[in-house]
This record gives sequence, structure tokens and C-alpha cells, in this order.
Amino acid sequence: MATPQTPEKQKANFSSFMVLVLTGILAAFTAACLALAFKDKTVPEYLIISVFGFCTGECGLMAWIKTSKVKHSTDSPPAKDFESSEEA
Repeated sequence: MATPQTPEKQKANFSSFMVLVLTGILAAFTAACLALAFKDKTVPEYLIISVFGFCTGECGLMAWIKTSKVKHSTDSPPAKDFESSEEA
């Protein structure tokens, strides 16, 4: 019997899945562009810029969402104050 996953674990799995999907898309796109470049001797410059820009933006937004959730999470213990921890 499978144990039910917590919502945090499901979100982590979803973001990991999305990173893998985007990596696969970029690998397939790069292979297709290389094949087209060898066949036609042309490189679709604006298409390359837009696809890599979209994937970079998507991964950047996922990282930003994750860090903002970690910063504002109430589950983590409070950070130690460096000034008060020095006793010397």
C-alpha cells in the first residue's frame, strides 16, 4: 500500500518534474536545431532566443516562488541572531 504524500512533497515533485520536462524540451529543441542547421545551413535565431528565454523564465519563476515560500514559511525555526550568539 502506498503512503499518501504531503502537499509539500507533491509540490516538490511537481517542480522537479517540470525541470525535467523543460530539460527534455531544450534537449529535443537543440537536437532539432542542429539537424536543421546541418541540412539547410541556417539557424532560426529568433526561435532559439524565444524558446531558451521561455524555459529560463519558467525555471526562474519556479525558483522565485520556492524561495519566497521558504522565506515566509512558519514551519521553519527562527533564524539565530548573529549578534546575540557571540559571547566572546
